[in-house]
Amino acid sequence: MKSTGFIWKGIRHYRSAYSGVLAGAAVGAMVLLGALMAGDSVQESLTKSAKLRTGKIAEIFSGGERFFRDDLAVRNGGSAMIYLKGQVNVEERAEGQVQVMGVSEDFWDFAPQETSVNLS
Repeated sequence: MKSTGFIWKGIRHYRSAYSGVLAGAAVGAMVLLGALMAGDSVQESLTKSAKLRTGKIAEIFSGGERFFRDDLAVRNGGSAMIYLKGQVNVEERAEGQVQVMGVSEDFWDFAPQETSVNLS
């Protein structure tokens, strides 16, 4: 018997298993494609949301763990702020890795509209 005969007999004999593998591969490909499309949609939504929240902010100059004088921001038409990572302790509870920001009054001029800060 030729090798092609063995191949066809094997395909006929294992057709249910092969069809299951083919269906699984097709479903897996569709799931991956759907996740890719949904991921792109979510990424675009998050990018749009971030652009709306940043308002007129175009650039950020970070000194890492060093501080600069605030006149550096004033000379460049910006606003100075302090951005640190910290921990909040309230009575018996603690929350780690919070963002602590100290801003001046002129920082709020960069907002796209009237903003209010909820400190509760």
